[in-house]
Amino acid sequence: MEHVYSNVYKGHMMGLPILGEVDNIHKITREMIVEFHKRMYFGENLVIVGTGDISHDQLVDLAEQHFGRLPRTNGGIDILNLDTPSFKPERLFVKDDN
Repeated sequence: MEHVYSNVYKGHMMGLPILGEVDNIHKITREMIVEFHKRMYFGENLVIVGTGDISHDQLVDLAEQHFGRLPRTNGGIDILNLDTPSFKPERLFVKDDN
């Protein structure tokens, strides 16, 4: 699937490997993760979906229990990479001898 995404989202972060580059992963600090959460994890940026045998009231209760302490907004912190990806369907052939 990573080949597919890199092919159809060329030049956009959506086409990058989901696990990232190993060298970059080793450079991640706790402060970077905390900053990411401040920027991205807030009420207006969250969608909660329930499926299966659950009532609306149960879902609301669970959402409040697990996400109720999140702030409604991110306090005006800039969100990076807001450019919309351009989906370009193409064919990609990958040879796998295994």
